[in-house]
Parts: sequence; structure tokens; C-alpha cells
Amino acid sequence: MPYPAIEYAEAFLGHREPLLSLLEKIPNEHGNFTARDGSMTLLEMVDHLYLTDVYLLGIFDGIKFVPPPPSDDLQSAVARFKTSIPKVYQKLESLTDAQLSAEIQAFGKPWKAYRLIEFGREHEAHHKGQIWVMARLMGIEPPMFYKF
Repeated sequence: MPYPAIEYAEAFLGHREPLLSLLEKIPNEHGNFTARDGSMTLLEMVDHLYLTDVYLLGIFDGIKFVPPPPSDDLQSAVARFKTSIPKVYQKLESLTDAQLSAEIQAFGKPWKAYRLIEFGREHEAHHKGQIWVMARLMGIEPPMFYKF
């Protein structure tokens, strides 16, 4: 059963704001940093999270997903990632109870819209944890993981 739309919007900001706060502390030259060989670099992870926002917004708006090109550097990736915040927030807070309970197609199967929103938040939290570890490996102390 879904929560009211504003709760999804506020939870989104509660997770996203600390993530952006940390990303803004990381010097641009660390964009290719990775915790281990074969895993995404910090730059790739930021682009991946941005792509997720674009994909999920497209699903809710009925727009075909067209992946944007990769960012040139960490600074431009973070700047582009920031642009999705108001769009995602506005979309989440505008959803009606009927829209939250509706079935939509994503990843090749039907999802309740509110479950897809929750999946998006879980996905971001997963990668946010990876970024927190990477920051600590670079000697940067992350903020509290959630803004209450």
C-alpha cells in the first residue's frame, strides 16, 4: 500500500541531499577513483544514478528512454546529476493515490508505481553506500547518510 506522494518526495530529498553534499567535496581529479578493479568509477556511478533518474522519470511520463552521453568529468557529472533533483521531487509530490497504485511497465515487467519508487530509492541507497566507502578510502569523511 503506498504512502502519500509527499512522503516519497521528502524521502527522496532526505537521501539525495547528503549524497550531493559529499559529491561536492570530492575533487574533480578523483572521478576515475574506484574501490576495486572492475567496479564502476566514481564518475561512472554518478552518471549511472543520473541515468536512473532519467529512466524512472521517463517511465512515469511515458517517454522512451534515450540514455544521455557519459559526462566528461566528475564536476560535470555532479552538475548534471543536480539538475534531476527538482524534476524527480516535483514528479513524486505530484503523483495521486491512483497513480501510485497503478501498474506501470519497467525493466520488462509490471510494477506498482509506488514499488518502483521504493526500488529507485533502494538502488540509490546501495550506490550511495559504495560512494561513502570510496570517499573514506580517499580520506574524505562523508556526512550523515540521511537528512532528517
